[in-house]
Amino acid sequence: MPALARHLHCGLTIDAKLGDDSGETVTETGDASQAQDGGAMIDPICTALSFQDSPDGKHRYWQQWRTSVPGSKVCLAILFNPTGKKRATGEHGTTIRNCLRFAEQLGCGVLRTCNLFSRKDYPDSETREPLPDPPDPVDVQRENDRHIAAEISRADIILCAWGNIGSRRIAEERANAVLAILREGNTAGKLWVLALNKSGQPKHPARASMRAFPVRIADGRLRASQARKTPA
Repeated sequence: MPALARHLHCGLTIDAKLGDDSGETVTETGDASQAQDGGAMIDPICTALSFQDSPDGKHRYWQQWRTSVPGSKVCLAILFNPTGKKRATGEHGTTIRNCLRFAEQLGCGVLRTCNLFSRKDYPDSETREPLPDPPDPVDVQRENDRHIAAEISRADIILCAWGNIGSRRIAEERANAVLAILREGNTAGKLWVLALNKSGQPKHPARASMRAFPVRIADGRLRASQARKTPA
């Protein structure tokens, strides 16, 4: 079953069933409050311009927002896992607010996000749930990796921002796997962080200042490439 991409435009929902990235059939469904998706009501909340979920709705592969900067330059932020939490129209949490600010400072008109893990911590939009162990089944993880590679290939700027992964071995394995995808993706000169933790992992946007700097991958880790910072 193909994943579902949903594009939200101020109460209007457009669903696109995606077979692959090369083409999508988009059908405008009208007022989102009246739209049907497998018999379920689609909420008209415009938390993101567009996103793509797994068929069961518990996993999110990517999201996209327009920034206040004109143009099509793309900033990709790689985070830990998506929230899925319902928010009011135009409302952003600290994480996305800071990612949008970073994207605008680098002159990007589009912000896209993907994650080490695609499992939402609010899978039903209302109730927070602890991440399962493992968060993503093997088939979902493969699909997530496919989307991460595709996002990397289209991005002009890549913000590594998944945060401190803690002591969970699976989180360390996923961070290393994503670093490997970044190495294979011709990302030289594109990688940025807001800061690096003592562990060498990139700081999360909700817990870092905006003094970003470019990085490179060396010896399997992110390392500062120069002292340049983003504009204030």
